[in-house]
Amino acid sequence: MNRLLGFHGLFAKNSPALVDAFSREGNTFTPLDLPISPKATASTNLSFLRRLTINWESRYKNSGERLIGVGHSLGALRLLQVINGLTENPFTALILNCPVPPGDIGINLLNWREVKARFKTLGAYLPIIRQCVFSKRGWNRMVARDYETFCKYLLPSRMEEAERREAFSFQRPEFGQVVRNAIFKRPTIDWKKINCPVIIFLGSEDNILSPDLRIGEKMINALRNAHPRIAPDFFAYQTIPNMGHYLRKADAIKIAESALSHFEHFKPEPVSYAM
Repeated sequence: MNRLLGFHGLFAKNSPALVDAFSREGNTFTPLDLPISPKATASTNLSFLRRLTINWESRYKNSGERLIGVGHSLGALRLLQVINGLTENPFTALILNCPVPPGDIGINLLNWREVKARFKTLGAYLPIIRQCVFSKRGWNRMVARDYETFCKYLLPSRMEEAERREAFSFQRPEFGQVVRNAIFKRPTIDWKKINCPVIIFLGSEDNILSPDLRIGEKMINALRNAHPRIAPDFFAYQTIPNMGHYLRKADAIKIAESALSHFEHFKPEPVSYAM
């Protein structure tokens, strides 16, 4: 039996599609939803998530359940940061969906496709930057995505208007400083602490994290370099056709089936936890 803890990204709570897809055959998906607060910072958010992770791990460490971390977008980076901030990795496996890359995963300035993709993805944040730059409160305010930008950068091209509106309804405001840090101050990761099976899922139509940025390949290489003696497929990534940054029901089902099948190959055991 697997207990999955979900870490969400900016402007959103955990995807209900992911919750439904993983909550099958005895698995339990628990969303770790951050509270909406104008006093939130990257530090307070991480402290909150670490406390929740420790509480859940302590509650189930003797139950025989496998604790699996599931992170989407910035939530994937937060998940890695939570592990880095603990003495031991409490998770038996990680599922990273459309992960925002850490600060040590950069772009190849000699590769024009990567440079071009990076400039194009900045368009997803320009409306947010304008909201803060031209405000007296600057980044010390709540900001929100607009519908047009959301559709252009987060959704795949082939979606009905009703489905687009439903997807947008799951968006919520975010504190400006948290958004600024996500854009300009991404932390580096100690990859040696990520010592459990990891699978990364990317979308072929993700216009925020373009496939041309090769994020999955770079993150997997970082993991393999940190753990040279581990079997290569211990860390893996997949690109899902027709998937954008937002996860639809069909995308979530593919992710759940593929991830759990991948981890069964390794049969990860529960990890002992200590502070």
